[in-house]
Amino acid sequence: MDTVLSGLSATVGFHVEPEPGDAERARELLAFFGCGGRADHAFGTLSQGEQQKTLIARALLPKPELLILDEVCAGLDLAARENFLAMLEKLGGEAGDPVLIFVTHHIEEIFPAVSHVLVLKAGRVVALGPKAEVLAEKTLSQAFGLPVNIDRAGGRYWPKIVRSA
Repeated sequence: MDTVLSGLSATVGFHVEPEPGDAERARELLAFFGCGGRADHAFGTLSQGEQQKTLIARALLPKPELLILDEVCAGLDLAARENFLAMLEKLGGEAGDPVLIFVTHHIEEIFPAVSHVLVLKAGRVVALGPKAEVLAEKTLSQAFGLPVNIDRAGGRYWPKIVRSA
């Protein structure tokens, strides 16, 4: 809970005194991310996934207009990753929710609510635009430097490296 509330001042520790509604919102955010039962645990005792969720709840507490998520699935096992992505899908779906910038090296993590994609290679733009146009086999093959096929399932894009026989 203290970690989430520290998001009011974007510092570790409190420099802004929480208002009565702030603790309630913090608890709602923790519950949204499935960590409501861990609100009174020390941050260091949480799993990596719980820590990620807590930090996102912290970032959301002051109701930002923009939220940048950089490699937030790193270190999560498959089940934790899929559950986490499902929560992010819900997060971007309502008026008043922040605009999300989602940074990943794994295109299969790009959830359906993401509308536009920017592909970089060596710091240069390979392609940018609507997701369905950018996540094309030709573009991704160029970006990764090897032939890639793309399967689409469940609103997501799944890459496969084309191996020569």
